[in-house]
Amino acid sequence: SCREEARSLILYQIWNCGVILSVSVSKARSVREQVRVDVETKDLRDESSGLSNLLDLVCDVVVVLDEDLRIKGNNSRFSAMVMLHGRSVEGVRLQDYMPSEEDKEAFERCTSLQSGSATEGAMPRALHVKL
Repeated sequence: SCREEARSLILYQIWNCGVILSVSVSKARSVREQVRVDVETKDLRDESSGLSNLLDLVCDVVVVLDEDLRIKGNNSRFSAMVMLHGRSVEGVRLQDYMPSEEDKEAFERCTSLQSGSATEGAMPRALHVKL
């Protein structure tokens, strides 16, 4: 009886060690994955920031659009370019500043090709429109 209790206790301890080891390995994988995601996110943010800085150096105005293709953030350089000094352009559709219907349609065609589920494979392209 004493021997059976000792055996049961040993098996219980082995089972506990297995559970602890399993939880520890799972947590370590989770932490490792979170660190990897955080590093990739930081790298993408740094890359995006670098590209934005390069665009700012080469272009008169850089306009960032949100997922609905509306101007993201208040862009004072763009406001000045379209002679809206001091007025916010945030949330306005970029094509609202295009006088030509042809340019509006070309912009909408170009951006509709890149929206939806195919954006991962979308290639950057140039589009010339007048504002």
